[in-house]
Amino acid sequence: MIEAQITDVWSKFRDRTAQNAALQSEGQFLKRTSPHDQRVAAKYLRCSRPMRIYFLLKAESKYDEEKLYARYKPDISSVFTYRERMDKVPLRHKLYDTWLQMKTFHLPHDLRNNKQINQMLDRSRKGRQYCIGRAQELRSLLNSTTPVGDNWTRWQAHAEVTIAELLRFRFMLGQYHEALRQEWTKHGKQVPPKKRYVIGKGKAPSDFIGGAPAKAEFDMAAQYIEGLIARHKGTPWETMGKRLQKGLYPWKCSFTDVPKPGPPPDPNAPAPPPAITP
Repeated sequence: MIEAQITDVWSKFRDRTAQNAALQSEGQFLKRTSPHDQRVAAKYLRCSRPMRIYFLLKAESKYDEEKLYARYKPDISSVFTYRERMDKVPLRHKLYDTWLQMKTFHLPHDLRNNKQINQMLDRSRKGRQYCIGRAQELRSLLNSTTPVGDNWTRWQAHAEVTIAELLRFRFMLGQYHEALRQEWTKHGKQVPPKKRYVIGKGKAPSDFIGGAPAKAEFDMAAQYIEGLIARHKGTPWETMGKRLQKGLYPWKCSFTDVPKPGPPPDPNAPAPPPAITP
């Protein structure tokens, strides 16, 4: 029965039209594809970041496909079988829910009224608390979960990426909160007319707020990300780890003037060239 399902699924992925329809039925489709990926259209990794996202390896892919698929097997199954696997492994549900929640942690950098500042201080505080608790929960689940299926390594890699992102967010949300709170307090917790608070990228370690505890959180996130990269060389998870590495830094807040509005757009200006999709 299982072999018949796999054969059926592979046959549906042989041509591009069938592939697109199958992916769209899952609710997600990676549109940035190329005519050159025809011969590998059936080969994909479902990496689930932030939801069910598909990695389509093109003919010019930098990854060693044979080694990649031998270690990180994709879920080749019907939708019903996939859902059954999700029900059997609580870790999968937690990972899915975690990425949905983390989408709300991207906070604005330009704040112009007291209500907005109070809201962002509250969201950054709650978001940081969520990251602390969920990172501990995922680590416990990862250590206690019995591997299900022959592609557990891929789910383990995804869990490690998720924990790395939680540790990064824990540090950065704490720095965002303190940078904004201190600057706002410094100016009497007010936003005068034509003024604003701007959150910008800081430098490590000179812009750390919180002394040794802040440095310890930064170091913990950095070390975990480095381990993730080392464990998953030559895979999309290594690439994602390097992106997290570049995105790990403190914040600093400045009190500045609201910029003057620019000139209105020229209705007679030529249209920009169409975007080139790789």
